[in-house]
Amino acid sequence: MDVPIHSHPEVLEKLYERFTYLSGQPLKLRGVVGDAHHIGTIETEELLGFVVADADETTPYQPDFPLLSRQENASLSHYVQVQLLEPWPRPLVEVVWGSRSVEMNLIEHVDLHMKPARYAQLWYGGETGVLWEAFF
Repeated sequence: MDVPIHSHPEVLEKLYERFTYLSGQPLKLRGVVGDAHHIGTIETEELLGFVVADADETTPYQPDFPLLSRQENASLSHYVQVQLLEPWPRPLVEVVWGSRSVEMNLIEHVDLHMKPARYAQLWYGGETGVLWEAFF
């Protein structure tokens, strides 16, 4: 399913499951650049992460990886950056401190920040692929 992460049904379902207090609240996903597409989910007891990628790009740049042959380098025609995003929900209540009072406001929607946690650059084409600058 090639759906942007902002409206991907599996992503929204996992967020509501993990953060039960968000149930019924409209979510606004923040921190996602462009039209990042959901390509996978990593879920453990400690981690909920969404693997996203921008659309594959055909690149005019010809990479020159020293461990590949000239023919293998010539076949690398596509590039994509893949990221692991971790959700970081904003509280549902906003506290405003005045000089003599404290005001608490219920927030009508939740800004859910999607923090980039890991990323990798992928070059590929033909039968060759290179994982480049991967930060895990």
